[in-house]
Amino acid sequence: TYNVKAEDVADAILKGILLNKKI
Repeated sequence: TYNVKAEDVADAILKGILLNKKI
């Protein structure tokens, strides 16, 4: 099982969205 915090997941998603918008 993965021990991933919801905050880390949300942060990663937000970063991915920002990167997609930059392209």
